[in-house]
Amino acid sequence: MRSDPIVVWDTCVIIDAIQKTQGRYECIEPYVHDAEKGKLRIIISEVSVAELLLLKEYDSQGMPVREQVRLIQDWLENPYIIRRAVYRHISEQAAAIGRKYEILPATDAIIMATALCENIPVLHTFDGLDEGAANRKRKKLCTYDGKIGSPPLHIGPPDQSRGTIFEKRR
Repeated sequence: MRSDPIVVWDTCVIIDAIQKTQGRYECIEPYVHDAEKGKLRIIISEVSVAELLLLKEYDSQGMPVREQVRLIQDWLENPYIIRRAVYRHISEQAAAIGRKYEILPATDAIIMATALCENIPVLHTFDGLDEGAANRKRKKLCTYDGKIGSPPLHIGPPDQSRGTIFEKRR
């Protein structure tokens, strides 16, 4: 059985990885390199695949949709990407989490439930890092860091300290 680290990525991290978004990719890149070397696996929910309609940055630069779709599909074919279906246990867990913590949209709750159901201690996202996120009625994913799951799920951006998240959360 493999014991290399596994993380779950939210859709926004996937998009930033594909686009190599300036200001975010610098945090993501070490994870991609480790994954390419077989040292890390990345789980994504099929709900994230459905959310990958366009790459906004490339779209704003005029890249044809067909080319964006090709980039998305190529990225999804990486051997270190593990796609997880939204099966019954995940959808029920997502509904319970969504009700208890008032998490909307449901896609956020599904991605969080995927991490919890798969026993993955780390969920990477940039969702909720803007000022005022904690004060809004509809809270963003990062505001739940360490508050959900047992042991608590670490929810936050990919950090450059690399090993420390995995060492602390095992």
